[in-house]
Amino acid sequence: MLKLTSLLLAFIIWIAVVNISNPEISDYVTVELEVRNPEELIRADQMYSLDTRTVRVSFNVRARYSNLISASDFTAYVDLKDYSVTGAVPVYIEPSSEISSMISDIRSNPMVVHVSTEDMQEKRFDINVNTIGTQAEGYALGDISLSQDYIYVNGPVSEIGMVSSVGIEVDISEATSDVSGTAQIVFYDANGHAIDIDERMELSLSEINYVQPIYRIKSLSISAGAVGEPAEGYIYDGVEVSPSFVSVYGPEELLDMYSSIEIPDSAIDISGATRNVTLSIDIAPYIPEGLILSEASSQISAIARIRRAPETSAAEETEPETAAPSSEAAGGPGLAETETAHESSAHGSQTERETVAPSETVPASEPETQTETLPHESGAAVTEGP
Repeated sequence: MLKLTSLLLAFIIWIAVVNISNPEISDYVTVELEVRNPEELIRADQMYSLDTRTVRVSFNVRARYSNLISASDFTAYVDLKDYSVTGAVPVYIEPSSEISSMISDIRSNPMVVHVSTEDMQEKRFDINVNTIGTQAEGYALGDISLSQDYIYVNGPVSEIGMVSSVGIEVDISEATSDVSGTAQIVFYDANGHAIDIDERMELSLSEINYVQPIYRIKSLSISAGAVGEPAEGYIYDGVEVSPSFVSVYGPEELLDMYSSIEIPDSAIDISGATRNVTLSIDIAPYIPEGLILSEASSQISAIARIRRAPETSAAEETEPETAAPSSEAAGGPGLAETETAHESSAHGSQTERETVAPSETVPASEPETQTETLPHESGAAVTEGP
């Protein structure tokens, strides 16, 4: 009996010593909450969210072991198989086998979490390119090449609705040659500001490969002609274009092939024009294939100059008549002088006849001498007789 009493007393003393030197205390850790069997909702085209992503796990442990316990020794989870119309699902706590013998009275706070569901949406977004900086002066950007120009985003309707556009950012600061690389997908709101997306969003791609061409700018002169003839009495003086040069860019081998752009004559018709013909011409169709117009506008002004022909004087308009050959032109005596001389000669002959004596009268049978003045090719008058 004495021995039994001694053993009982020793046990009580040992318990007291243990409780005093190594008492049982209450402790806790914060544990991330896992979700199991999410496919239960995904199959219904719904996305879920929890009202909390962590729980507080409380437990009792001997003081000397408390420093051996950490959050990683616990697994806290909800099982979406437990989901109901109320949205309330219980929280399960599982300690690891290494500490299960050290702790007791395990509790979670909260013991139940609320699960919200939302319809899922898949939406296609085109990839926009946002450049950072500016290329070197005298160079222009070509059309960028992307490994893929769109992505699909899958997520809650409310989250998809927050995304206005999707793109990548490319730095072209002072670039004089092609820029290439890989860029991460960036999401933008309606104001064009970059935003972070919900972790529940799923992307078909997260990065894009790109090549951004950088081309040299070159000025080409512009020439133009016209078809048709202006109205009678008017003269066409050519075409003036404004501006007389246009800037283009493109592959270097094409830039070296061209120094000017010619607008076909058929573009400007001056038929019957009595004043300048002014046209606005779209030069884009005449840019050589493979080159790109760098001007903000492709319209140029063309003026076909028309002026009145100079006035012609009456004397210049009348063709002079050809004068008959005369002795004056040959420097000899004129026809008038010849006729005068002939008249004088005839008068003299008559005088002589008047002074002849009757016995010296010329016989009547002898014909009287006659003269005729004829023009000669040389211009001198020629007298022909018997």
